[in-house]
Amino acid sequence: MRRLIFVATLGLLIVSLFAIGPMQMERHVQASSHREAPSTSVDPMADATDVYAFVDPIDPTRVNLIMNFIPFQLPQGGPNFFRFDDNIQYAMRIDNNGDAITDIQVVFEFQTVVGNVNTFLFNPGQVTTLNDPDLNIKQFYRVTVLRGNPPSVTSETITPTTPAPGSPAGFPFQTAPPNIGPRSTPNYETALANPAIFMANSSRGMGTFFVGARDEGFFVDVGSIFDLAGLRPFNSAHLLPMTNAPGVDGTAGLNVSTIAMQLPITAVTSTGAAPTGPTDPNAVISVYSASLRRAMIAFAEDRSGGVTFSGNFVQVSRLGNPLINELLIPLGMKDRFNASLPGADAQFLSFILDPEPARLLGYAGSPPAFDLYPSFNAPAPPRNDVATVFLTGIPTLNVQTNTSSNPSVAAFTGQPANTVPQERLRLNMGIPPTAGTASAIGTANRLGFLGGDNAGFPNGRRVGDDVVDIELRVLAGATTFTPTFNVSPNNLLGDGVNTNDRPFRTTFPYLASPWAGYDSPTSQDSRAVGSTDTTVTAPTPRPEPTPRP
Repeated sequence: MRRLIFVATLGLLIVSLFAIGPMQMERHVQASSHREAPSTSVDPMADATDVYAFVDPIDPTRVNLIMNFIPFQLPQGGPNFFRFDDNIQYAMRIDNNGDAITDIQVVFEFQTVVGNVNTFLFNPGQVTTLNDPDLNIKQFYRVTVLRGNPPSVTSETITPTTPAPGSPAGFPFQTAPPNIGPRSTPNYETALANPAIFMANSSRGMGTFFVGARDEGFFVDVGSIFDLAGLRPFNSAHLLPMTNAPGVDGTAGLNVSTIAMQLPITAVTSTGAAPTGPTDPNAVISVYSASLRRAMIAFAEDRSGGVTFSGNFVQVSRLGNPLINELLIPLGMKDRFNASLPGADAQFLSFILDPEPARLLGYAGSPPAFDLYPSFNAPAPPRNDVATVFLTGIPTLNVQTNTSSNPSVAAFTGQPANTVPQERLRLNMGIPPTAGTASAIGTANRLGFLGGDNAGFPNGRRVGDDVVDIELRVLAGATTFTPTFNVSPNNLLGDGVNTNDRPFRTTFPYLASPWAGYDSPTSQDSRAVGSTDTTVTAPTPRPEPTPRP
């Protein structure tokens, strides 16, 4: 019997500060954005990167919920290309009555099958189908839907209309494999991605699922932003000025691991009925993604390479609105935020009401000690406008009224009535999609609500919404909540990256095809180009030094 040494034990009791009563639906012990917290930065397979939620532009009776994981993936990262972790539960959590308690969970679990363990090759030949024997490493998954709160929880296993060929028992869906290159995975979207779109039966109607590699759809000048909050188009206004320059998409050429689902709207509302319109209290849902690991990990001490996982599932990553943990939560609280349930978000309220990025812009009449943009001014705290956008929803747009029997909680001045503040992405499904959403850019107006497009972020999030520019302007006060600050330059702020590096799909799963390792932009960078000349030339002899006299 192998001796085991335990190297990790995790457990954290979170007491709700907003909602009275236990978070019963989220019954696991609880612990995004890209590399946003110390723990997830060293556990990328669990790192939630983005969440999207939008009414389908082709069939407005359906809603798309998409969650991405594993940031900054180089497409050429073989021979062990990126895939989901078999020891992690990945979940989309939905609150459909506004009480900050999850009512529906859609849980994904994975099983990897290796055909030939006596080769290092991911594929010993060309892969043309999901069941191709030359696809040496295949990954399968199952989907479980949990509804309600204990003691009245129902569990439903979702069954595809046509299970994946060769799928192991209990894991009937198959992921799309990585896009390796033209020799290994030719005609990738047609041959491998589209066949990984599964129709599935459920008690609430037909669902559509896709899991696999996609192009990283979060477009942002990450290199400049983390260089002392630089915005290249506004370089000259920085405390350390440089020449103004166009933005650079720091995630161009990178991939991400996607879990996408399209469900009937009636499957996610609290009443099971379609909303009658935008003002229907049944119309708004709020969502976030979560990843959960077993509490205990043990490595075999006998040098066999074995690893054992045991204990309860522990939440290690969480993501609703983009960039909240990444930019608003301080270092000492980031892991705690990832571990917490939204009903306990009162412990983070001060960081929302006095957001650090806004402090870097400076407050009128009371500049902070470190004002990176001396000529800019943002509203002074408390930022009740920021809390409304991210914690309750905006009145007349996507405010989520508490329609449950659990009490509402007033936490900040100006908070909409009958709400429970919680950090989730809210979507008003009674607002129809804007014409042009199913386009190559993935959205109608990239600035969403700020651009007059009520079907866009922060009302849900479509794949083409420019969330970086929108959040920069919200933090600068360029909204109707603070009209004095809704002027230039505040309402012009942006990172200069306005669209994705690849055109989005115009059909489910909407995110663009992943880059292939062979021809990704990172492999075509002129600084990395070698030569077709493989001959060896004799080195030029170094001249002998002149002898000393």
